[in-house]
Amino acid sequence: MTNAYDAIYLNKATRTVGNMLHDAVLEYGYDGEEFLRIFLQSGVAEQIENGNPKYVAGRSFRDILEAISYEELLGRYDTLHEADVQKALDVLDAHMEQSESRLKNNHII
Repeated sequence: MTNAYDAIYLNKATRTVGNMLHDAVLEYGYDGEEFLRIFLQSGVAEQIENGNPKYVAGRSFRDILEAISYEELLGRYDTLHEADVQKALDVLDAHMEQSESRLKNNHII
């Protein structure tokens, strides 16, 4: 079987879709079936299925800088510049989780 994208992205893709559904249903009270119908109609599901890196592999630099300012990044430079890359990603992920949900910001819900 040939996948649309490398298997290394599979975990990220499934987490992304799972988190999206979790936020829509449990955080914002959206009806799950209705949300999935809109998700399919939006074209995003197809982009994920086809392995579009914007939806599968990661976040944009704009998204990062909306979650953590340059000053905050600079303040963490001394501790993170020699750390394992996963540690830096964990720090960025923590900031992303604290920022407003893109579902809410885009008025999908």
